[in-house]
Amino acid sequence: MANSLYPPNASEHGRPDFPRLIFLDTNVVQNLATFGEFIYDNDLSPESEEKLSRLGPRTADDVHALAELMDLGRRGGLPIVISPRTRDELAATPNPVKRVRLDLWGADLDRYSSGLLEACADEPESRRPVDTDVLTARQRCFMAELLAAMPDEGDRQLMIDALLLRCDVFLTMDYKSIWRVRDDVERFGIRILRPVELVAEIRPRAGLMR
Repeated sequence: MANSLYPPNASEHGRPDFPRLIFLDTNVVQNLATFGEFIYDNDLSPESEEKLSRLGPRTADDVHALAELMDLGRRGGLPIVISPRTRDELAATPNPVKRVRLDLWGADLDRYSSGLLEACADEPESRRPVDTDVLTARQRCFMAELLAAMPDEGDRQLMIDALLLRCDVFLTMDYKSIWRVRDDVERFGIRILRPVELVAEIRPRAGLMR
C-alpha cells in the first residue's frame, strides 16, 4: 500500500523542475493569516514588525519568503493545497477571535485547493490525487507507523494527507519536530521544505510563471 502513495515525482523519477503540488502545514496557514497584510499587500505595520522581531530571524525570513511566494502565485498560480485535517487543526485554536479569522483563511484555501485538485482528476492514475478520507482507520494507523520518525501524531496525519494528494513538497515553519526528521520522510518521495528553501528553488524559474 505504501508504494501506491508515493507521489509521481518521487526520487526514483527525478526531482521536478517545479513542485507539482505543495502541501501547506497548518503553521504556514497560521502565518499567512497573522501576517496577511504584509504577505499580500506589502504593508508591514509597526505591530507586525514587532511581532516578527519577537519571533526571531528564522521566522522573519520565512514570512518574507511567503510574501514572495504569494507574489509568484498572483502572477502565475501556485499549486498549494490543504486537507480537511488542516481545517480541523485551525478550528482547534483556543482564541475565539483568532479562530474565526483562521477559519476564513482556511475556507479560502480549501476552495482554492479543491479547484486545483479537481483539475487533476483527468490525470493518469499514478499521478491523480487520492481522496484523503479513502483510508480506513487501520490503514491510517499503518501509515502513521511508517512515519514514526515524526513525533507528533497530528503531523503524521497531515503528512499522510500530503502523500495521498501526491504532493511532492510539504511546506512547513515547524523548526523542531518536523524539520528534524525530514531526511527520514524523504524516502516517501516528498520533501519537507521551509518557505525560504522553496523560494530559492523556484526563483530562477519564476519567469515561467508570468
